[in-house]
Amino acid sequence: MVFFGWLYYYVGNIAFSAYIFFLSFGILRSIKRKNIPRNRIYQFSLISLLVTLLIIKAVMYSGELTSLLFKYRFWFGFIVFYIGFLAGIKFNLVFILKISVSMIIVEAILINTFIDQSMMPNFFSDDARVSRYFGFYLRPNGIAGNSTASSIIVLSMLTYCYHSLSKKWRVLATTAIICSYSVTGLLLLIFISLIKVRGLKSFMGFMIGILVLISIVILSNDWRISHDYINTVFILKINQIIGLADYISFMGVHDFEKIKFYGDFALYDMILGVGIIIFSLYLLLVATVTNKSHWPVFILIIGSLHYQVVFSMPGQILFAYYLATIGDDI
Repeated sequence: MVFFGWLYYYVGNIAFSAYIFFLSFGILRSIKRKNIPRNRIYQFSLISLLVTLLIIKAVMYSGELTSLLFKYRFWFGFIVFYIGFLAGIKFNLVFILKISVSMIIVEAILINTFIDQSMMPNFFSDDARVSRYFGFYLRPNGIAGNSTASSIIVLSMLTYCYHSLSKKWRVLATTAIICSYSVTGLLLLIFISLIKVRGLKSFMGFMIGILVLISIVILSNDWRISHDYINTVFILKINQIIGLADYISFMGVHDFEKIKFYGDFALYDMILGVGIIIFSLYLLLVATVTNKSHWPVFILIIGSLHYQVVFSMPGQILFAYYLATIGDDI
């Protein structure tokens, strides 16, 4: 069922049954166990307070109930998966990483050779455009329905599972990130490789190749990594952050339909929607993840400054897994 939820962008809304499974299993298992692991009490307390505030916000909400439920599911669906993982649902992260990497690479090959990208199950008809980079290359949308989100999720798993992977799968995972051709994904890949020298020292030769690749892209004046593009995106983000002052409040907006959400700035949307108090609790929850999961979670959150990385269905599952199984010293 975990894998079924992971494939949401391929199988559609039927994958929502994963929420039901996780919640049911978690509640039933918790009733039998009747206690919470001591090292998870702080996390569980934060989540309980978070859920309480969300219920209060629901009472205050003046918009359509379906809109409220959609946003709650999008931002806080990870809580359901957290309950399931905490109750003992197993999740083979190495296997999931290998499947995800394979799907991205295969998709990249297919849509650039034999198959029209619009025929892929993870292609959405309301996509703004299908861009051909370098005049010929199409990016795979991947397991998160978005090339940037998919590449960052793969990078997060690669960082976490690095020592459990053979050299072949390390190279294939990096290849999947490159195939996704996301500026955010590539920059985070380089950053993590340079920061985690101890864990990725043997990988530096391959990273030099990536730097050469990016240099070629810059020299080719490709619009995605050009100075003008980066400068435009930077100014846009600054203006969006400044614009928070017009809407931000302690408990967020009372009707999501009355404000404009930016699909390419997921955390911004969350702050607008739920307000300072609930968002602060969310950040405290993120801060409880320590030790080995520190960098993988950092990648998910930073990536969400752009697209819906941690809020996509695979992102929710991965974030919940990190919260429920890592950081035994909290």
